[in-house]
Amino acid sequence: MLLRGKLFRVTDAFAEFGMERRPWLDPAAIQSRYHELAVIRHPDRCGGDPLPLSRLNEARGILSSPPLRLRHLLDLTRPAGLATKRFAPDFEQFARAGSLAKRAEQISAQSASSPLAAAVARAERASLQKEIAEALDRINLRLEALEKNILSLDASWPDVTPQEISLLAEELSFQNKWRQSLRSAQTRLMGG
Repeated sequence: MLLRGKLFRVTDAFAEFGMERRPWLDPAAIQSRYHELAVIRHPDRCGGDPLPLSRLNEARGILSSPPLRLRHLLDLTRPAGLATKRFAPDFEQFARAGSLAKRAEQISAQSASSPLAAAVARAERASLQKEIAEALDRINLRLEALEKNILSLDASWPDVTPQEISLLAEELSFQNKWRQSLRSAQTRLMGG
């Protein structure tokens, strides 16, 4: 993050929040702790210095996002130079999400060209909306399973391998990207 011409990066988001390094953190606890610390670190209380609050905001972004939190935990706990196996994404799911998003873009562009084109595309739009909803349901189910995996890692903490953390963080990232792509497609189809 760049602040007043100085580049800084939170080196330990867990320490910024005074929280133990763990794979799973309660979102409500993160939010509550953020509010406690934001009052203390506000520039009005820090002699006008925005850095303490900026560091807190960056740490909150890391701790609030499961894939970012797991990667950060991995960076903090993995021995230097230790390589981890890469997650192999489900390319069928990747292609499906991309295809649905592209079709939504095409239908939206076609519908915007004229009222007649919008009427012609109405049935295709409804069908595509259903397909996107089904794909989102599958992704959401997988994300729920991954949340359970985070809780399982947390229950085994600290006897967890960097490999387990890395693979879980990467899959979470892919699933979240696909979900966001499909949500954007849904919004596009609704005219937003």
